[in-house]
Amino acid sequence: MWSRDEGRRGRWRWFDVIVTNLMEDPSVEGWVANLRDITERKASEAALNEAQAVFQHAFDDAPIGIGLVALNGRILRANRAMAVL
Repeated sequence: MWSRDEGRRGRWRWFDVIVTNLMEDPSVEGWVANLRDITERKASEAALNEAQAVFQHAFDDAPIGIGLVALNGRILRANRAMAVL
């Protein structure tokens, strides 16, 4: 769920929401909603996704061969240019 934050110049905020039905509880007789602001987490995820996309593009489309190799020498991944060599 996300909501407009008027107190912060109209920026949008992301929330995790848990709603509990307490209609049968005579002291409440309603719904209780717990919200947790996850805006920073969403921003971090977006930045990570963007960085991964930039790396992926640079790795895959590099005109030179690039490979990722494990410490034991096993090739984990290589780009198309590496296969041409």
